[in-house]
Amino acid sequence: MNRFLNCVSFTKKEIRVIIFLVSVFIAGFIIKNFNFLLNGFNKGVYDYSASDNKFLKLSDETGKVRVYNASDSGNFDRSSARKFVFDLLSAEDSVRKTAESLKVSVTNIIDYEKINLNTASKDELTELPGVGESTAEKILIYRNEKNGFKKTEELLNIKGIGRKKYEKLKGFIKIE
Repeated sequence: MNRFLNCVSFTKKEIRVIIFLVSVFIAGFIIKNFNFLLNGFNKGVYDYSASDNKFLKLSDETGKVRVYNASDSGNFDRSSARKFVFDLLSAEDSVRKTAESLKVSVTNIIDYEKINLNTASKDELTELPGVGESTAEKILIYRNEKNGFKKTEELLNIKGIGRKKYEKLKGFIKIE
């Protein structure tokens, strides 16, 4: 053993660790495959005949699968299934009604919330997105100097309102 240790230049402790690791690896391999070695090669093969019979029962002569009828299984409760279907239908109906009401309210907001630039007060202007008190004052000063707005694009002439801010505002403003 000493001659072997000198050839591979491992210490005695390193050799013991290597022997321990190799023996644990071999023991693990044997334990893992022990059941396979005892029972042979045929263990664990799944029999698909029951699944095939069920598939054939559900398919017609052409090989197409028909819709599975839950009453075929024997544990089918018609009242609970009927209740489930009615719950689905009522949920769908309530969702549709909610969506329709939201659509109406959104159009109402768009129709009635547009602010007339020629008559709006400072408080109304500050409700616009991106418009604070100082910008509202600048809009009022510009409106008074020019005797009102002729078109909404004139907002671009006001310092502090650029193309981006105008794009945000144009859905909320109007000229009359």
